[in-house]
Amino acid sequence: MSCILNNLYNNWEKLAENFYNKETIVEKAVKQKKMKKKYIDYKRYVALDFETMDTWRASVCSVGCVVFENDKIVDEFYSLVCPPSKYENPYCVDVHGIHYKDVKNSPTFPEVWEKVDEIIGDSPIVAHNAGFEKSCINACSEEFGTNNDYKYIDTLQISRDLLPFLNNHKLDTVCRHLKVPLKEHHNALEDAKACGKCLVEIKKQNLKV
Repeated sequence: MSCILNNLYNNWEKLAENFYNKETIVEKAVKQKKMKKKYIDYKRYVALDFETMDTWRASVCSVGCVVFENDKIVDEFYSLVCPPSKYENPYCVDVHGIHYKDVKNSPTFPEVWEKVDEIIGDSPIVAHNAGFEKSCINACSEEFGTNNDYKYIDTLQISRDLLPFLNNHKLDTVCRHLKVPLKEHHNALEDAKACGKCLVEIKKQNLKV
């Protein structure tokens, strides 16, 4: 009998712990509202996109960045980049169409990033699947010693939070839903521009949420 009571007590403790640690629906809604507010507060942000020659994140072969101020494009920058390795991953090349021969005479990542870092300044980086851009920045920081201290806004995560009904949340899918033009998918500048415009549209649609 004491064994049964002991098991009941342990189960009750676990239920109580789960109850007190679990977010209530109201708490979750408040957190989501604060999260949406965070996206709205930024007056200046820089949409960024990389293409890589390989799955190695430091093999950046092109970068595009677009500056938004008050939700308007005020500047943009694009450059091909000569990666530290000549190896071409067939899958990566098939996605963006850039070969090593196309970038072998291009500036190196540190040369390009000096300009991009200046453009970013203290503004947050906006990217679709920001984990990829962040991993590239970190890998290049390890390889070249470039700056990797930035804030990030991920439009992939935002679209998953606010547009859960979409079949998927790839950039082209989100663009179609929000009626944002995507002229040349997997061109770093065009992807960055579309990503930033998606954030603008999401902000417009959620200002009163």
